[in-house]
Amino acid sequence: SDLDGDLSVQIVDGALQPAVFRALGNPGVTCIVDGGAWDGTIWGIIVTENGVTYNRYMMLLSHGFDEHNVPIYRWGFFDEGDDIWSKAAYKPTCVEDKDPYANAFVYRYHAYLVEDLHVAADGTFSEAPSTFFLACRSGAVGKAIHWGYNPAKWGMELHELATRVVRADYCGTGVSFTQAGNAVQLHDKLTPQVNEFSKVTLTDEAAWDLDLSRATCVTLPRDHALRNGFQGIDCGGPDLVPFCTGDDMDDATIATKVAD
Repeated sequence: SDLDGDLSVQIVDGALQPAVFRALGNPGVTCIVDGGAWDGTIWGIIVTENGVTYNRYMMLLSHGFDEHNVPIYRWGFFDEGDDIWSKAAYKPTCVEDKDPYANAFVYRYHAYLVEDLHVAADGTFSEAPSTFFLACRSGAVGKAIHWGYNPAKWGMELHELATRVVRADYCGTGVSFTQAGNAVQLHDKLTPQVNEFSKVTLTDEAAWDLDLSRATCVTLPRDHALRNGFQGIDCGGPDLVPFCTGDDMDDATIATKVAD
């Protein structure tokens, strides 16, 4: 089938919108795909790797809504040699999310759809018109949405900052200072508040600034391997990133405490 329109498949606030398909060779015959009818659809994807172009296939296996009522989708990629029309031929597109604090059994292979987003290697966000980003729950971009910082509600800048919080990217350069499984708690100054500390006795980790899109201070790194003899984070400037004060934590867009 030929899609109708320049892009045809539209994402609005993370949700797939209805699309009109035209019969190949007979464009007067059309059908509209919407809602649950998207499940089981096969998508032809053109992938370029190292200058070589490949045709690949993905299937939208199922969709639903996460804990914050945000649309979420489970995708599979075609394992060549099997029946392209069989769901069993599609392996999970997303790496499994093993977050012990999430509903991992239900959403462990799912992804959010973010319209018009490009993420650079250093974690910087920019607009990419006429595209959508597959944000796996197992990755920083998707996990930031799972933590409540949905760009459809809070905007791209806060979503970008939240991805840096996920990765403990204190310098805002794409360098992570955490490992999988390190626990953290969040508190923010949003209205209404998305996250707040459940235990005030936890040790301060960092204070995060929206305008700078990085941490302004770090008291204790999330990565256990960096804690012994820790004296500060070196972001390449003349001085180490300072330790946090109570005022730093209170004034931060997002403040974090290590929970393990």
